[in-house]
Amino acid sequence: MYWKFTAEDDSGYTLYDFAGVLRSRGWQVPAYSMPNREDLVIQRILVRHGVSRHLASLLDLVKAIQQACLAQGLMLLTCGTHVNVIRWLPPLIVTSEQIDESVAIFASALRTVLTSGS
Repeated sequence: MYWKFTAEDDSGYTLYDFAGVLRSRGWQVPAYSMPNREDLVIQRILVRHGVSRHLASLLDLVKAIQQACLAQGLMLLTCGTHVNVIRWLPPLIVTSEQIDESVAIFASALRTVLTSGS
């Protein structure tokens, strides 16, 4: 798989910028210039067998939801074989008001992530 910015693209971004954004989301997709052609910058993706596009997008979604909740004061854990599960661990003495507040924060974070496309 490969991609490039088109000649008409005037965003000012490079593949190095794109690699930085991917790195900030936990992906390692380096950009580098070819040894004999310094003007040609490429990226190469190596994906472990069994990782699908669906799983990759799910991992980003779970992480984004977890971070959005934490920003509002709700700490959640991720777990599961593919780290695709969000886990709530309330204490045994949790009140119904605290549960309601947690659900409201989770709903707000979910709405924020899903509408922002993160």
